Amino acid sequence: MRNPQSPLKVAMLVVDANDVRGSSMKSDTKPSPNVHPAIEALFQGFEGLEGIEVDVLFGSLTPPSLIRAAHGAVRYHSIPYRRPFGALSGGGFLGRFLSLRNYVRSHSFDLVHAQGSERESALTAVFSGSPSVITLHGLMGEVVQMRGNRMLWHYWVAALLERLAMRRADGLVAISPYALRVILGQSSKARFIPNAVRREFYLEPRQKRQDMPTVLFVGNLTPVKRPDWFIRAVDALWKEGLSFKARMLCMGNPKHPYFIEMVAMADRLPASRKIDLRFNLANVIAELDQADILFAPSTWESMGIAVCEAMAKGLCVVGSRIEANIPLLGQGCGVTFSTDDFKEAVDALRSVILDPDLTRRISEKSRERVQSYAPDVVAGETVDFYRQVLRTRSPAENGPK
Repeated sequence: MRNPQSPLKVAMLVVDANDVRGSSMKSDTKPSPNVHPAIEALFQGFEGLEGIEVDVLFGSLTPPSLIRAAHGAVRYHSIPYRRPFGALSGGGFLGRFLSLRNYVRSHSFDLVHAQGSERESALTAVFSGSPSVITLHGLMGEVVQMRGNRMLWHYWVAALLERLAMRRADGLVAISPYALRVILGQSSKARFIPNAVRREFYLEPRQKRQDMPTVLFVGNLTPVKRPDWFIRAVDALWKEGLSFKARMLCMGNPKHPYFIEMVAMADRLPASRKIDLRFNLANVIAELDQADILFAPSTWESMGIAVCEAMAKGLCVVGSRIEANIPLLGQGCGVTFSTDDFKEAVDALRSVILDPDLTRRISEKSRERVQSYAPDVVAGETVDFYRQVLRTRSPAENGPK
């Protein structure tokens, strides 16, 4: 039984994109662990907390050239692993799982928190012998049901691993009210804690001095994100004679057929109406500083981190009326449109381009709306959930399994 006076010792398990073969996030310049921006923001929040020690663990096939420096309550550990069956080990899943689990079991952690439900982090947490919490980022059980995904075997495997991990976990973090509703359909151990937005997004936005507004798309070039709606909407409004700039921050695999198709679609626009395409940029904040409106036509999100970051930066968001967006963009914090009505999407975008005062009012309200997504707030809620999980387990359960 842990001493309540001693710091809470937490192992946080993450997947380092620099160690994942073929990852679009892989980078020679970003230190390991190279993680999703929301996880990075949570690190920021933990750094300033007292009464907790967070050891971030990630598997590495080869020693990383750069590792994040320890800061405050957070330290980073690269855990070496081997592929037990060589090339047959796939992307290193089994090797990372075994090495991470052995490391966790050989140390005295009060709780293990896995970021992501469908990979080795989640399975390591629930088979670690310690109380476990999982943040469900992707909701693979929902993703596998989407049109176009049902025949992809790796999504079914991910959904199966997610289901197993959810059943064994002691606590589940839902990153949006929509995610909470989905998870509560399978488990009562869930709590809504939003993804955090990195601290630098809350800095006062640079004063924009442009002659015309800039409309931005941010995201992976995938059918779910619907970059084609952005391209078509921009083209339609330019044909009407509206004056604005358009820019796409394109992320994902440049070799994927859909990625190539969308880039070609944007390039086919007349020279007088060209969209500024930028690929896999690291400094998204600088791009948001130069933009006024985010157009987000996704058909599905568990929680749109790009929408939250844009709101924190003071952009006016025009987004699809999906469950993840409704709590964010409602009550005048954005403009929404039906996922099935392209004309409504164009009308919504037109309305904010033509009305700078409306854009300004929405921007001000949206910044206020996402204050609760700041790193310190989210980290505090997360630690509170840790303590709740530990309280609800019996003393016998809190010992090693």
